[in-house]
Amino acid sequence: MFYNVVSGNGLNGLGIKDSKNTTIHANFFGLGADNATIVANGGNGVLIEGSSSNIQFGGIIPLGNVTAGNKGNGIEVKDSVSGFSSVNTFGGIKAFGGIAPNGKDGILISATGGNNIIQTNVFSGNLGNGIHVSGRAKGVTISPNVVGLNTKGELATYTSGVQTISWGNRLNGILVDGSASDITIAGNQTSVVPQNTISNNSLYGIRITDKASKILINNTYVGTATNGIDLFGNTLGGLYVGPDTSGIVIGNNDLTLINKFNGNGGSGITLDRAKGVSLINNRLDSNLGSGLLVLGGRDNTIVGNTANFNGRYGFEFLYGGFLGSIFKRNAGVGNTLGLTNN
Repeated sequence: MFYNVVSGNGLNGLGIKDSKNTTIHANFFGLGADNATIVANGGNGVLIEGSSSNIQFGGIIPLGNVTAGNKGNGIEVKDSVSGFSSVNTFGGIKAFGGIAPNGKDGILISATGGNNIIQTNVFSGNLGNGIHVSGRAKGVTISPNVVGLNTKGELATYTSGVQTISWGNRLNGILVDGSASDITIAGNQTSVVPQNTISNNSLYGIRITDKASKILINNTYVGTATNGIDLFGNTLGGLYVGPDTSGIVIGNNDLTLINKFNGNGGSGITLDRAKGVSLINNRLDSNLGSGLLVLGGRDNTIVGNTANFNGRYGFEFLYGGFLGSIFKRNAGVGNTLGLTNN
């Protein structure tokens, strides 16, 4: 399927069910052919479901698709779909233009089939989350993408007439919930986007909650531009990890693939009664809250992180949050309150 305008339909723009080896290149779902006028589909821009496999959605520029302005999600991938790949999708924005929000998420994946990849996309401006991994989703890789900024990942807002418009998603940049498992959020693919950059969203950059498990976050910038320097914080904080999650690994021992949780409106990372989280060699700088906030929980490993110039503490542990945990080789400089362990 190449070079089509699939917009203005009562339900979904495109539906794929129980299909194999399907390629979808350079189409508009929810916009007109002028890449400017919103012509919304009543449901999702694209729905992929059933036992579909090996679905190639987009490719190198100019073969990427635009899924914007739809009343539902830009893309929904569900059931037992496997081998789905989204490459160079403009989800919630016009191709190299302003926002055209989808009414829900930029992309929603609940598929259980595995080997589903979200790579080199821009999911910004949506009324829901940029990327939402939910239900019993399994085997999803998010690497690398821009979520909440412009196409190049360098600006948080733009001007249209007299209005200043945000590129941010109205909810979270990335939400992982339900019982989703085996999720990789990393930027180790060679790309024009150097790493996942998740910034300028109205809630958290990344929120992991419910019974989500086995999640790895590497080489991801949360709260900065793609250059890792300019700050465009997420409003509530960089990363939130909830109480019933498990198997969460944030960072690694390779210092060329570090995470940055910088410049966010709350804390860089919040562990809320979380258990067994590994937090290794992360940079937690210039957040309005603490670099790391640990609210209860136990048996967390916090090694080799730095927390500089945050508005509260570098590392803040409350309500027994240090219980059974390993905390070593971490450094905090220039924070308003230093370190607390109450």
